[in-house]
Amino acid sequence: MDRTRPKDAALAVGIAQGALDCALEYAKKGLPSGLPPLKSQGVQFILADMAIAVEAARLMVYEAATLIDEGRVSTQLSSMAKCFATDNRHPGRGPGH
Repeated sequence: MDRTRPKDAALAVGIAQGALDCALEYAKKGLPSGLPPLKSQGVQFILADMAIAVEAARLMVYEAATLIDEGRVSTQLSSMAKCFATDNRHPGRGPGH
């Protein structure tokens, strides 16, 4: 399982990155009110939190995969990477939700 958890985490990172990309594209478009959602500071905060979560999960996956490649499998890091990546794959989802 230590070797499959990072794979599952990598899949979740890809899903989260796709969601972030879609959210950014949508936020750039103008609405009937005239202003694109990206001009809202609240929307910017949500997108920034999403970007931070995606990058942090990606780095955890890279570290877990590097250790596996080096023959130094870490149950703790593999589990942490999967837990963090899968908990953060939903856009706008913060801690405790």
